[in-house]
Amino acid sequence: MLYMGKLVKDWTPKQIKKFRKELSITQTKFGEMVGVGKITVFQWERGERTPSKTAKILLSRIEGG
Repeated sequence: MLYMGKLVKDWTPKQIKKFRKELSITQTKFGEMVGVGKITVFQWERGERTPSKTAKILLSRIEGG
């Protein structure tokens, strides 16, 4: 997916968990970074829910620096 000419990753549960672990932060802190709760992050990591378009954009921007 593209947003403002930049590639936005279609985050998988495995990628989300790996990224959070690389940042060495809790699900709570990770959720705060993108404006969601700990339960939502937990559900993303288990594949029970997928991030919204906005969350995917934020995650991609955080990852890209």
